[in-house]
This record gives sequence, C-alpha cells and structure tokens, in this order.
Amino acid sequence: MTADTSRRLSLSIIIVSYNTKALLQQCLASIEAQRGPGDEVIVVDNASVDGSAAMVRQRFADVRLVASDENLGFARANNQALAMTSSELVWLLNPDTRLEPGALAAAAAFMQRHPAVGMAGTALINPNGSAQPSVEYRYPGQRCARSLLGDLPGEIAWILGASIVARRRVLQAVGGFDEHYFLYGEDLDLGLAVRKAGWPIGFIKESVVTHHGGE
Repeated sequence: MTADTSRRLSLSIIIVSYNTKALLQQCLASIEAQRGPGDEVIVVDNASVDGSAAMVRQRFADVRLVASDENLGFARANNQALAMTSSELVWLLNPDTRLEPGALAAAAAFMQRHPAVGMAGTALINPNGSAQPSVEYRYPGQRCARSLLGDLPGEIAWILGASIVARRRVLQAVGGFDEHYFLYGEDLDLGLAVRKAGWPIGFIKESVVTHHGGE
C-alpha cells in the first residue's frame, strides 16, 4: 500500500479540559497559529469552574465547544467529541500542552507516509525543553502474559494519552476509549485495543509538543 501524498490529511483536534483555563488558552493559541483550512478543534469542558468555557467562547470563535454540566471523565468526554468529528485523523490532546512550530503539519505528514500505522504518539518535552517519555514498549506485567501479547503488530505497546494522533476509522473500529476508565489507564488500554485490531503504533519524532503534566 502506498500513501497518497497529493494532499495533506485533515485533523480533528480534541481537547478535554477541566479547570485549566490559562494552559488551555495557550494550547488553543498554538493550534490556531498552524491549523489548516480543513482542520477542526473540539473542546469538551468537564464542568470547569475557572471560566474555561467562557474563555473559549470569547477568544476562539472557530472552536467547537461542548460545555458539560458534569465531569464526564477523560474517556467518556473524548468519546463524545469523537462522535462529532469529520476529519480523517483525530488528535487527542491534553489542555496542558502546546504545539511547537510545525507540529501539526509533521503529524499529518507522518500518518500520510505510513498508512499502515493506526495510531501514533508525538515527541513530548517539558517546559524547560528536556525530553519527556511518550511511548512505551512493554505493558505492565507483560512477562506474565506472553502467550496473549506475543503476536501483536509493531514494537510500541502504548503511548501517553497527552498527545495521540490516530485514524478516525481505527478509533471508531475499537469503540474509542473504554468508558469504565474515568481518568488514567485508558491510554494503555486503547493502545492494546488498537494493536489487537491489527494496527501497529507509531512515533512521530518530528512533531514536538510541550507538556506541562499533571494539570
């Protein structure tokens, strides 16, 4: 299979936010500076009380805002936004991130060059510029389940949920995130589901994202 490089793949960028107004504003500004005409941004605000939703309405008119009246959790909120997307690629992005220049185009180009990859992580750096781990090559307890995990495609086991670029049809095929997870662990579970469905996971080193972490 060869990739069609005659056009850039469009992206639907999903951000689930909870009381991260200042960081969310920086994140959206970094996206706005480099998004293409076919890209869309969806913010699900999980009942923040810091004015996050109002900030998005006032400063980012092109962003589709879902202002929830309850905290849906990470998995459920992302799935709600996934159902609203229309682009070929979906970028699941934390609000405490900032796209470095060229990150968006590099992510789209990688997925276009590697049509067999179902999902990929980007390079993550700390605010001071030091490297932050973004991909893992083993599952916790993997040595105890070798017979179940030995034939999965690719070398990467899972990627950090702060920055995930995936094909929309792949996320739809595996049902998105498992909503039994409220927060934490759902990224590991998603990586396993994607690989079980026959898709390897990639790493986009050219797409760099600053991640504050824990916000």
